[in-house]
Amino acid sequence: MKSNWWLPSLVLATVSTLHLGCGAFDDAVGRGKKSSKKAREIVRLSGQWEGPCKEVTVGDLFSVKEELDFTLAKGFTQTTVYHTDGSCKEEAAHHIVTGSYELINPRRDGVNDIDYTVEKVEVKPDSGAAADILNTLDYCGKSNFKKGQAKDVTGDLCLSRQYKEGEKVYDLVEVNDDKLFRGDAMIIFADKDRPEDRPTDLDKDNTFTRR
Repeated sequence: MKSNWWLPSLVLATVSTLHLGCGAFDDAVGRGKKSSKKAREIVRLSGQWEGPCKEVTVGDLFSVKEELDFTLAKGFTQTTVYHTDGSCKEEAAHHIVTGSYELINPRRDGVNDIDYTVEKVEVKPDSGAAADILNTLDYCGKSNFKKGQAKDVTGDLCLSRQYKEGEKVYDLVEVNDDKLFRGDAMIIFADKDRPEDRPTDLDKDNTFTRR
């Protein structure tokens, strides 16, 4: 009768392989959980959001309201609507930023780091009077705005801010039921263009509501 001396080695090899396989499986499960968490947060974030009316003084513009739109395909549109009255009723011009976003390391407390990538910036006056205001202000260095026509101002300096194509913006975001909060800054994309500029707190004084 032949001795099956090779059986212990085979068993040891099989056990070792199974052990390594379990480790890889655990890693895959861990990555799957993170991916599922991120997917859930993207679903919660997607949709249209409207911010509060704020008083400003920019020439003959006296109030501003921000609108956010996030898609499941991880695209975003941020629109700043300027008004000629102080209560956000008479729309004058739209400042529109479009691009993509990525949620980074979703947290258990529901607050997520979010990285925006700017693709395009446009300004559109809603009336002839608004076009005249923008032209008088030399808004974004332009003086040929026309009613209802969006003008590409990507890379141009607009009210001390300049956003180039491909520029990154680092922020925070939290969705709590039908309310959304951003990082603690005056307006979206203000002074957040370096990783170290990412806010550490949420701006709870400016609540966005789902539309």
